[in-house]
Amino acid sequence: MVVVGGGPAGLTAAMELAERGFEVTVVEARALGGKARSIPVPGTGRDGRRDLPGEHGFRFFPGFYRNVTETMARIPVPGGSVADRLVPTTQMLYARDGGRDGVLVDISGGPGQRNLEATLRAMGHFMARTPGLSSEESAHFANRLLVCATSGPARRDGEFENTSWWDFTAGASASEEYRRLCVIGPTRSLVAAKAEVASVASIGRTQVEFWAGLLGGTRHAEADRVLDAPTTEAWIGPWAAHLVALGVRFLVGHRVMRLRTANGAVRAAAVRTPSGPCARSRRTGSSARSRPRPRCAPSAPRCANWTRT
Repeated sequence: MVVVGGGPAGLTAAMELAERGFEVTVVEARALGGKARSIPVPGTGRDGRRDLPGEHGFRFFPGFYRNVTETMARIPVPGGSVADRLVPTTQMLYARDGGRDGVLVDISGGPGQRNLEATLRAMGHFMARTPGLSSEESAHFANRLLVCATSGPARRDGEFENTSWWDFTAGASASEEYRRLCVIGPTRSLVAAKAEVASVASIGRTQVEFWAGLLGGTRHAEADRVLDAPTTEAWIGPWAAHLVALGVRFLVGHRVMRLRTANGAVRAAAVRTPSGPCARSRRTGSSARSRPRPRCAPSAPRCANWTRT
């Protein structure tokens, strides 16, 4: 069994398979973690401190990220799990360009502890302090959220599945500030999707979940959480160590060049090694627990290993 790629998706697949007894090899060209890993910025450390841990993007884990939180809860670290290293934020900053001041909102207090009236007042203050966003547009966006929150499964699976968030929120006829905050913000910032093509079924649900957590609903996790350390240190490193303990094999610095298929299934992968020519095949057989044994593969390309699945 081969899992291509050492990013979060590949590591998740590797863990799911390894927990079910499969022999798993993760092939990663550069470094484990993919874009989720921390990348130290050279020369930024001072006075004996290590370099600053650069990140590809902001690392926040809202309460509606249930699957990744459940995966983190299965990765052990001293004293608990990676999920225990998620900490709630106390403030949210809406940054703006063009030399304009950002808007800071207090979101302190956990579910069931935050005062609903105070949170609504803070969010109203936040919307009111956003230049270019009219009261009519604020009310329209609130209406859109209410429609999403009160619609049943038939509407979500039918109409909303075939309607873009852009059309649903009237992005084409709105002000620039409204588009940034209410149309593009919920799609690009929360789920890295495009408002013009992302469906209301997907974006509306995440928006309702996010605001429910933000307003302190007792049935929802925190709206905004971050790790208590750089991503690689808090998550990717412990994850890789846990996978090794499960028997997962890592080939970092290798690339999958070709796949062999038969009857609609991948049977083997040609893996290019980082050093010199080699041509070996590693057969795992059909059994999940069979021991691999080297076998010559004359037809394999140079600088490649055939790993049979």
